[in-house]
Amino acid sequence: MSKKDKKSLGAEGDCYGLHQTAIKEDYIVFTNWDTPAHKTIKILRPKEIIADYLQLIKIESLEKAELKQLEKIFFLIINDYKSGRLSLDKMSASASELFKYVAKKNNDSLFFEAIVAADDLNFAIRTPVVFNNVVRFLEQIEDFYQKYQENNNAKGN
Repeated sequence: MSKKDKKSLGAEGDCYGLHQTAIKEDYIVFTNWDTPAHKTIKILRPKEIIADYLQLIKIESLEKAELKQLEKIFFLIINDYKSGRLSLDKMSASASELFKYVAKKNNDSLFFEAIVAADDLNFAIRTPVVFNNVVRFLEQIEDFYQKYQENNNAKGN
């Protein structure tokens, strides 16, 4: 990733990879620049889901979360997806909510790459041009999940 790309991460309407994500009041809007008609999809924002995780780890808002807290929220989101409590869409949309906060704090890590992959899933599963990335995205998410679990089991958490 170039310095220019890293510098622009974390702002509303970020463009990362082949699509642009815009967070609106009730929807997350994905627009793909690599399709002939600039395909756009809208996914409902998971506000209540994020609020539940914030309450669970006892922080007021994503804006006030430290990087370790964002990692924990993402781990819990993945865990809930893996156990069937969250759909793929809700898991991906939740990652989209976390993305800009993670990008501002650390945009060069396994965590960041997993957040990007999870954010991209909603679009990739619906877009034939990038559909072949779905398995790689899921592997990146699983890599983060396993590493987080290993690190926290080693610490006794």
